[in-house]
Amino acid sequence: FFFFKQKTAYEISACLVGSEMCIRDRINPPSSVLHISNLVPEACNEQLLKVLFSAYGRVESVKILNVENTRSMCLVKLLTMEESFNVMAYLHDTELGGRKMQISFTRSKI
Repeated sequence: FFFFKQKTAYEISACLVGSEMCIRDRINPPSSVLHISNLVPEACNEQLLKVLFSAYGRVESVKILNVENTRSMCLVKLLTMEESFNVMAYLHDTELGGRKMQISFTRSKI
């Protein structure tokens, strides 16, 4: 088994500032609300998303944005900004239902 050292919010943010960070994230400053896109409609289930994201932080709320579309989206609000960094670091570009989730910070409110 491999054991990973828990990263701090500062270490995670330093990683995100490099070339892997997309332009949208440079425009939207880090926040506790995340925009999750490229989800299959079957994965747009509030309970499923709460369970998935709660492994990396305390989820305050989930708002489903687009269910009819073939590429659904949602907003997830975490309790702290550090927890949103954890979610971004561990879940961005991971597969859910056969598609890679795209996770970015957003100014949107839930």
